[in-house]
Amino acid sequence: MSWDDLHQEILVWASLSHSRPFSKLSTKPIIDGALEGLQKENPDLEAATLAVDELSQRSRLAASNGVDTIQRALDKIGHETIPWLVRARQNLKHLKKPQTPKNSYQTTLYVILRDGYSEKNGRYGIYVGQTSKSAEERCEEHFSGIRAARGLQEHGIQLLYSLMWPWQKVPRANDYNLYYESALHLALEINNDTGPKVTGDSKNITELPCGFQIKLKRFLFENT
Repeated sequence: MSWDDLHQEILVWASLSHSRPFSKLSTKPIIDGALEGLQKENPDLEAATLAVDELSQRSRLAASNGVDTIQRALDKIGHETIPWLVRARQNLKHLKKPQTPKNSYQTTLYVILRDGYSEKNGRYGIYVGQTSKSAEERCEEHFSGIRAARGLQEHGIQLLYSLMWPWQKVPRANDYNLYYESALHLALEINNDTGPKVTGDSKNITELPCGFQIKLKRFLFENT
């Protein structure tokens, strides 16, 4: 098993009630896949974080040693696990998926992990965006400086696929692409005093259409 296998498990990780995408995988393949991901030009901190989270919940010595091995690999490249990743994913429970058939969606929502924040705000943050291209194409543009959001060319790390659920594609008509982008942005800001800092274009909750994302609106209004 390789990094590709771990990445595939993240891509198909659809259920918010299931917090361990690697739970059915053996310990050694998890370690090997995470280490392979950290050797990439843009290290896969998402896979490494989820690998450490999974191995930390196992009792065998091999799992504990695997956590240490992955942590040393992270230290070597000057990075660390993403402390808020699993918690931030749970914020997606406040969102409702669009009902339009998928073949009519015209816009891709994406989430990018970025570095460069202070200790006070937490080192890593996220950028939420939307594009008519694929998430991968638009991410590469940011990193190359093509219509790049502030800080992403210098500090961008990778797409966070685990935070892009439940929508990779959303409707564009009547500005609904902006509304869905804002809803995802607002959801990821819930209970994040210790991170992540969330950037990108976002409308205020009061600017979202009547009847849109009622569950999210109710939660935000009750907790402000």
